[in-house]
Amino acid sequence: STQGLTMALRTLLRQCRPVAALPAALRQISVMAVGRAVVAAPVRARVPWASVRALSSKPNPTKISLDIARAITQMTIMQLDNDDMMYAKALEDIRSNKSASLIERWQAMVHVLLTVQLQNIVPFGYNGNEEGLREFNKHFESVMRYEDKARELHGLSVQRWKILVQRAFGVTVSEEDQITLETARRVAMKQSFEMISEKFLKSIDEAVAALGSSPTTEQRQVALLGKLMPMQLAAIEEFGFHGEEGWVKLQMAMAEHSMDETVAYNTVSSMLTVFRRAGIAIPGM
Repeated sequence: STQGLTMALRTLLRQCRPVAALPAALRQISVMAVGRAVVAAPVRARVPWASVRALSSKPNPTKISLDIARAITQMTIMQLDNDDMMYAKALEDIRSNKSASLIERWQAMVHVLLTVQLQNIVPFGYNGNEEGLREFNKHFESVMRYEDKARELHGLSVQRWKILVQRAFGVTVSEEDQITLETARRVAMKQSFEMISEKFLKSIDEAVAALGSSPTTEQRQVALLGKLMPMQLAAIEEFGFHGEEGWVKLQMAMAEHSMDETVAYNTVSSMLTVFRRAGIAIPGM
């Protein structure tokens, strides 16, 4: 019943530890970072690591400044939003591929983002490989979460994602699509409650078991996404977001509140739960 769900959600919230009590590695992950992690593995094989492999011999930086994080993000935005560059064309191709599923198109969009980032981080000392990209994103999220003057960087990050979804999905996010912080927290709690329910976790078990013996990480993630997307599409309807376009708009609306501790905790903790249930290892966790 609705009353039962409300009570369960309240219980879940009371049981949530403060974000400050979480391990440091977990506190450094924002909502959008989780979004990238969910779909990153299936597209890694298509990222052109080899094109910058020769520049991958030095240790990665141990941190980045706010200025460098801002500069890389601004370069990424310029390249994604420039009609004369191949990245914009790649996003347009995703938009025109009507036969692909929402999962496939979202993965393809993330692939474009990773490719642009890969090219942009090398001049700042990062290796042009998967480890370099992972370290950069970890440092980026840390700067955005802990720097006092990172509000502008957060705004640039949201702008970057809006450009991606507008070009790849034809979805323009307007002020009418924005949600309050209270609603964002309710969405995060609702999805978290659904994701950690025994029913959903058992569905993950069945999906992974159907893969046979020794499935790859990529196969496990695709199986997880196959269960996660339908659940999320159903869960968000009560908040006025419907269908694939509604799902994309909600991702952008949630991004505005991604640094809120309650939103971050519910999103990250539930994602870690389903990742582990699917047998997917997360570097650094």
